[in-house]
Amino acid sequence: VVFLGSVLSVILIKALRKDIAVYNDLSGDADDEDETGWKLIHGDVFRPPTNCPMLLAVLVGTGAQLVVAVLCTLLLGLTNLLNPMQKGQALSNIVILYVFSGTVSGYVSARLFKFCGGKNWKINTFYTAA
Repeated sequence: VVFLGSVLSVILIKALRKDIAVYNDLSGDADDEDETGWKLIHGDVFRPPTNCPMLLAVLVGTGAQLVVAVLCTLLLGLTNLLNPMQKGQALSNIVILYVFSGTVSGYVSARLFKFCGGKNWKINTFYTAA
């Protein structure tokens, strides 16, 4: 395992050194080159979406709720606070964690919707909760 890891790291280091050398050579001749790579998309990265910002905010908020609920469940399972042998209690605790992580969902959804320039925050809140 150690040998395989060292061989893989040597290959990656050689490839990265070659790529960095090529990039450094190209960055010195910026006068006669057109923009490539990150320079082309740097303006589009933080541009709010024009189609369905409400749907995006609701889906991202709900995804954040699921991630927080799963991570809290796993953390409680690792610390033995959530006993998997008592299935009814474990299921009740998972449902309670899902409900409490709804605050994370609302916060993430509201922040993203505000970033996208949304105006109907009440409808966003309703859709996120439903």
